Amino acid sequence: MKEFILKYDDGETAKITGTNEYQEIEYTAKGRAYVTVNHFKLLIDDFISLFGEFKKESEFLGVPIQASYCDTTFSGFLLHVSDDGDMAKVFYLVHQ
Repeated sequence: MKEFILKYDDGETAKITGTNEYQEIEYTAKGRAYVTVNHFKLLIDDFISLFGEFKKESEFLGVPIQASYCDTTFSGFLLHVSDDGDMAKVFYLVHQ
């Protein structure tokens, strides 16, 4: 895992962790798509599509962030899905 520190224009920072490598999107026995992060299965259905909302993060990471899954007010997972829909990059963001 790599750690990145993103600095916002208002002076706040966020720590983003991830490998910045694609992983295969897998499917449960019931056919639900998921990605694995630190031994946790995150269902793609649980992510909220926010394409265009994470402009600063997308620019910083070099890929468009298309959805997020927030686990607290200050942290959450960011998702980028490949053009063919078979692979994904997942990052974990924590506002500091």
